[in-house]
Amino acid sequence: MEDDKYLMEKISSDEEGEYGDVRSCQLVGDEGKEFDSVSKDVEDKSTKSNEESPQKPIFTTSQIWDEQELHDDEEGENEQLMEDESLNGISTSPFWTQSIAPGKYYNRARGGGQTATPALLSLQRQFETCIIQTIKEGLATQPKSDPPPPTNLNNCSSHNCDAANNCSKHVAGSDSDSDNGGENSDNSSSSSISSHNTSKNGRNNSGGGDSNNSSPLKKRFGRRRRKRQQIKSFAREEILRKRSHPAALHPDIGFNEPGQLNDGPLCKCSWAAKQTGVRHGKFAGEKAFPRCDWNSSNIERLYHYVLHVEPNPASLSRHPTQIQIDGHCYKFDGFSVFFHKPLPERFPQRPINQWTQHFQVRFLHENAPESFTVADLELFHSFLFEQILELYDLNRQLNIPKEEINSSCPFYHCLPRFARSLPDNGKELLPLSSILSHFITNFTPLVDDRLAQYFHINPLALVDFACQKKGEICINPKKKPLAIRLDLLEKSADNKEFYPIITHFGIKPNAYAFLARPQMQDALYKHLQLRKHLSSKPSITFEEKWLLRKSEAHLNALKRECKSKRNTIVHISSRDFYSTGICSDMVLHSILLVLACQHVRFHCSLNFLEERLAYTFKNRSLLELALIHPSFRANYGTNSDHAKNVLNNCGLRIGLTTTKTTTTSKSPLIPSPQNLNSSSSPSKNSTENSLELLTKQQLIQKTGRRRGINVLMEIMSMQRLSSSSNKNENNKMKENNGGDGRIVNRINESIIKHNERLEFLGDAVVEFLTTIHLFFLFTELDEGGLATFRSALVQNRHLATLGDRLGLQHFMVYAHGPDLCHSADLRHAMANTFEALMAAVFLDSGLEQCDKIFANALFVNETNLLQIWTNLPEHPLKKDTPYGDRHLISSVPCLKLLVEFERCIGITFKHIRLLAKAFTRRNVPYNFLTLGHNQRLEFLGDTILQLLTSEYLYKQFPYHQEGHLSLLRTCLVQATTQAVVCDDLAMVKYLVIPQALLRKCPQPNLRTKDKADLVEAFLGALYVDRGLLYCRHFCRVCFFPRLKYFILSQRWNDPKSQLQQSCLTLRNFASSEPDIPEYKTIGIEGPTNTRIYRVAVYFRNKRLAVGTGASMHLAQMKAAENALIENANLFKSNGYINENKNIFENKSSCGGGGGNQIENYITSLNKVNYKK
Repeated sequence: MEDDKYLMEKISSDEEGEYGDVRSCQLVGDEGKEFDSVSKDVEDKSTKSNEESPQKPIFTTSQIWDEQELHDDEEGENEQLMEDESLNGISTSPFWTQSIAPGKYYNRARGGGQTATPALLSLQRQFETCIIQTIKEGLATQPKSDPPPPTNLNNCSSHNCDAANNCSKHVAGSDSDSDNGGENSDNSSSSSISSHNTSKNGRNNSGGGDSNNSSPLKKRFGRRRRKRQQIKSFAREEILRKRSHPAALHPDIGFNEPGQLNDGPLCKCSWAAKQTGVRHGKFAGEKAFPRCDWNSSNIERLYHYVLHVEPNPASLSRHPTQIQIDGHCYKFDGFSVFFHKPLPERFPQRPINQWTQHFQVRFLHENAPESFTVADLELFHSFLFEQILELYDLNRQLNIPKEEINSSCPFYHCLPRFARSLPDNGKELLPLSSILSHFITNFTPLVDDRLAQYFHINPLALVDFACQKKGEICINPKKKPLAIRLDLLEKSADNKEFYPIITHFGIKPNAYAFLARPQMQDALYKHLQLRKHLSSKPSITFEEKWLLRKSEAHLNALKRECKSKRNTIVHISSRDFYSTGICSDMVLHSILLVLACQHVRFHCSLNFLEERLAYTFKNRSLLELALIHPSFRANYGTNSDHAKNVLNNCGLRIGLTTTKTTTTSKSPLIPSPQNLNSSSSPSKNSTENSLELLTKQQLIQKTGRRRGINVLMEIMSMQRLSSSSNKNENNKMKENNGGDGRIVNRINESIIKHNERLEFLGDAVVEFLTTIHLFFLFTELDEGGLATFRSALVQNRHLATLGDRLGLQHFMVYAHGPDLCHSADLRHAMANTFEALMAAVFLDSGLEQCDKIFANALFVNETNLLQIWTNLPEHPLKKDTPYGDRHLISSVPCLKLLVEFERCIGITFKHIRLLAKAFTRRNVPYNFLTLGHNQRLEFLGDTILQLLTSEYLYKQFPYHQEGHLSLLRTCLVQATTQAVVCDDLAMVKYLVIPQALLRKCPQPNLRTKDKADLVEAFLGALYVDRGLLYCRHFCRVCFFPRLKYFILSQRWNDPKSQLQQSCLTLRNFASSEPDIPEYKTIGIEGPTNTRIYRVAVYFRNKRLAVGTGASMHLAQMKAAENALIENANLFKSNGYINENKNIFENKSSCGGGGGNQIENYITSLNKVNYKK
């Protein structure tokens, strides 16, 4: 057999010394070979061991994993999860720097660094008086219009809830509903179709009995509708308040207010909840830093890094920020950042969820600049971030008691870098005193009375002046927002005071453009629903084309009427405006600095989590990903709307930070004008109006939109990532990045930036760890008892308790909204996060480390129980013969038969009695050869198959959501697939059957479930004898290749789901609810132990087909399958059923698609031209 030879080659190619007993395994194919010398030595030692009666060995959990490492894959699966060292570690800057001599403002200190002189103190007072005090006086004159107090709060009340659980609902600042509402939101994971259909069909199966339950359901949905209307009403009122604010610079320009979003308050949490959580800027594990000497640079206690941004915003700006001194031009070159402790040695410097993918930020080592003091740094930070950019919610204070805040320094200090180039990659930096002097000099009225009159007389002078000031940030302290970018400065004939007019090409806040236009939103929703309905139809009639065209025209008319385009042009008088000398590139650098420092602060807090885990991650991005809840979106480092308003009002105009990624392809959902104008109905065979699915490129760009059958079918049609395709994509990525190889290892990572995929894998890891310990600790417990204990350990309530012991709630990153306000919701998320954390550790270091962390969390301060849990006894069959039992083969006939099976699969068992036990069914009486039947091994093998399948799918399908991975895993681990594997390997032939039973039933006829149990028991025996590595290679040969068949034949989509999807294509858009198939039981035959059910499926009160089965579920599946085959003409839109009718008819006979059968079916599938 080719698969057996492949298995032989795979195992023999591994390093012999790494897995201990690999050398003692006989690896042969069909030819068969004699045992090697090592096997003979094992037999000799085993014979001696029976005479000497050695003590029963006890092995620790660390010894279990010696043969179970999964991270030596020859295809480099582990490498695709690891980032490049340059992205993890802190690199060194390629430039050398020098600072201008301190001059009269700084003195050199004896211990190093600089100290302030009286001249510098005078300059600081002048800066504060001329600039900061002027701005504060202008702000004091602004008319007040304070936001209303928070209303409609639904506090989460519980008797003993944690402070983090007392969060009240965020009504205005979130677009998603509570997780307990019963409705799926965009933030929720993709659920399987079968579960969705179960809820639908369950309502129909009950017939008229559900009429009593529909009223409470309608009431609940009615309350939700009213709640959403209240949220929208509150948001509209808040937007109108802001747009009509007496100090507003313009109704279409958003401005910042402390603790406020553009459509309501930022946080509606209780006081207790505000004291904890990353969403409130509270990072666990922070300690107070000694306060710096304000009049010194403190360079001996600060750690200096340079924030490097690619591409440099100055290179993208036509008017970068620069300073002219002594005939030299010093351009703004970013920020130097000073931390009070060194950054982590290895951490991902690019945040997983950041607001832009166009700019990459990282910190570099560089020699510290001179000529500054901490007072200078704080004065500049107050000027730029608090006064100019108005980032009121930016919080640099540490999470320490209030009484320690005044005696502690903020988390970081920043220094603006103005540099000019020197030979040999050198840079000369300006001292901060020169920078402060420059801003003092430039902080003058943009146009005063005398200059305005001069420009009125001499228009050419205004043109020259406008060219100099173009792109500069100007401020008006009497208005909101205070700062705005000057794009044009031109004369206006209507201006009686002769002040030029500032023209600003701005962008409306998203809330201003859409939330204030409910009519346009309703029309957009209906238009999208119509397009979605038409996309599921094989052809579009002329009436439907006309309806779509009318809907689109109505929507465009509302857009023009409401002027809902975000781009806007604002004309403002230049009176009372001041020049600052700051341009847009410095603003963008500042927002990126806030993002990068917040990201660093989060990872410094993760050091505290690693101390609790007693483990340091090699790949920190896995830990970061495990803590990100699906509700979390983009990270700005501060109030998201504040950062967006700053970028819209003062950022670059290149469109990188505000525009979304668009595709050049035309939307396939809108018919062409020729089709719309055509009066003839489309032909039946025409594919002109067939709607295309999303391409892979579009799917990657639209990962946030996971609903819809089209998106589901496109994702599930993707094949696994092969090593050759990965290399080609990596080479393309290299070329696109100028030959820089740093991004190559990142290309194979998943584009899904939350922890649901890790939770999918972690669930299998936790179940495996629990099963292993229970299996070896309770040797006399049957399968039912083990399952009961395991369910108690792996349930969400218990996992949430383990997560609480680790303090995961202090590190979880999730949206600042109502999703996790209630205690039950938060604990459910904590359980998922704990599973994701276990998966992250598994991918980072393997099972041994996962087992240690799980055991320490399970038994806190319980040393005795921890020792019992970690020191596992050997399997009873291995205790009897520690050095192997192959010496028994010659005297036991059934063992001789199993040797033939070993030769077929290419694996030699060291303890062949384990293999015999795997082939011993429950009906065999207790005997001293196997010491019982195979039910316990079947319980163990089921978990092993779940783990290996989950790991394989996680690594090979990075574009799949958790729900998609679950569908594929179900295909591989289902009983039908395992039964096919059993038939391919002819396992039934090698069953251990006593002579008495063999005379009664020479040829046992096993059911599908019995064959599946046999395969799982074999996996369990293989694990106990050889370890997880052998199980992994066995699954690679016998299970994973069948995945291609399931994908090509769409076997992941069960017949009931396919029938419902086909019925939905016949939906009448005018009806309120779609027609779905109904299943009715029409007959039950036979006794209770062999009962046969007859089920009929109806659609629109018409019977489609009838199916029979041993259970109600199987009968419904069969009825749906028959309905699809017998009514193919009715469901023409289902191209799969229409074009692959013969294959579909033979589905059940193929089972899991194994051996030669799968090759035949895949060959036939490849001949079919699928319609996309």
